[in-house]
Amino acid sequence: CGRVRVPAIEGPVPLTGALARAGDFTRALLAHEKSSETLKEALEVGGLAAPSALLFVGPEGGFTPAEVAAAEATGVRAVSLGPRVLRAETAALALAIRVLAALEDGE
Repeated sequence: CGRVRVPAIEGPVPLTGALARAGDFTRALLAHEKSSETLKEALEVGGLAAPSALLFVGPEGGFTPAEVAAAEATGVRAVSLGPRVLRAETAALALAIRVLAALEDGE
């Protein structure tokens, strides 16, 4: 496959702790079904010259409006994965695969 680094995938953590780490990454993206910005649009802005990404996927039922607002206040971008609502475990895989593909393709 040619990948020299295995992506680190962490288990569930409190949102506040994860948000505190957002500034350590080139990108911080939060999957949210009501976002008007698509994942593709978010990845196109600024390119991925120094690729590192922190990805947020909420629990079943999604993030609350207050959680989305708190994330956006720390610079995290809320993005839509498409018109369908995915189960949490499916959304995590879909988001990770699409970001990895974009990084490898140089989008």
